[in-house]
Amino acid sequence: MFGSVILEIAIGLILVYLLLGLICTAINELVAQALSLRSDTLVQGIRNILDDPNHEGLAKELYNHHLIKAFYKKGQKPSYIPSHSFALALLDIVTRDHTGQVHDLKNAVEKLPNENVKQALRVFVDKAAGNALQVQAQIEQWFNDATDRISGWYKRRIQQITLFFACLVAVLTNADSISIANKLAQDTVLRQAVVAQAEDYLRQTASADSATVNRAMQNLKEVKKIGLTIGWEDDDTADWQWITKVIGLMLTALAASLGAPFWFDLLNRMVNLRSSGKAPPAPAEPATAKPQK
Repeated sequence: MFGSVILEIAIGLILVYLLLGLICTAINELVAQALSLRSDTLVQGIRNILDDPNHEGLAKELYNHHLIKAFYKKGQKPSYIPSHSFALALLDIVTRDHTGQVHDLKNAVEKLPNENVKQALRVFVDKAAGNALQVQAQIEQWFNDATDRISGWYKRRIQQITLFFACLVAVLTNADSISIANKLAQDTVLRQAVVAQAEDYLRQTASADSATVNRAMQNLKEVKKIGLTIGWEDDDTADWQWITKVIGLMLTALAASLGAPFWFDLLNRMVNLRSSGKAPPAPAEPATAKPQK
C-alpha cells in the first residue's frame, strides 16, 4: 500500500514535469531560431577548425564558396554542413589560386599562410601519399570529429537557456514540487485522479515529439481542475513557508530543464510499473449447495 502511494505521487510529479518541460522545449526552439544559435555555433566551430577567429581568412573563403552557399537559407548561414561538402570546398580553396589555376596539392598546402591548418593538412597529405581522395576522406573525418565537439558547445548553451526558462515557467505557474507532493500524499481521490490523467495523456500521445504546447497547456488546466495546486490565484503561503516554496520551485525548474522526452519515457515506465503491480482480483467463491431437508 505504502509503495503504491509513493508510486502514484511520483506519477503525479512526473506528469507536471513533462507538461512544463514541453513548454520549455517550445520556448527553446523559438529562441534558437530567433538568435540563429545553431548556425552561429557552427560558424564559431569552423573558425576554430580553420584557425580563423576573425572570419577574415579560410573560414570566410569557405562560407563564400558555392558548395557551402548552397546550404544558405534566405541569406542566413547554414546550421548544418555535410563533411563531404566541407572537404571538397576546403580542397578547392587550398589548391586553386586567384586565377582559377589548380596546383599540386602538396605544394599548395605548403604555400598556406595559416600555419596551424598547414600543419594539419600536411599530416593528411603525407599519410595519404598525395592521394587526393584519401586526403579528402581524412578531412571529412577531421570535420566530423570537430562537429562532435561543436554539438557539445550547442548543447551546453541550450541547457543554460533551458534552465533559465524552466525557472521562469516554474515561478509563473507556481508549480511547487514540495506542495504538489504533499497534496498528493494527503488526498487519495486527487492522487488517483491525477494518475488517471497521466494514463489518459499517454494513451493520446504516441511520443514526446508528437506532443504540442497547446496539449501541454490544456492538460495543465485539466490537472488544475482536478484539484492540484498550480497557479498563484489560490496561493495561501505563509511568510515562514516561503523558504520551502522557493526550494520547491527550484526542484521543479531543475526537473523541467531535463526536457520532455526524459519525463515522457519515465512516465511510461512508472505507469506500466503501477499497472503490472496491481493485485489480481480475488477469485469468486464457489457457491455451496444447501443441504436438502
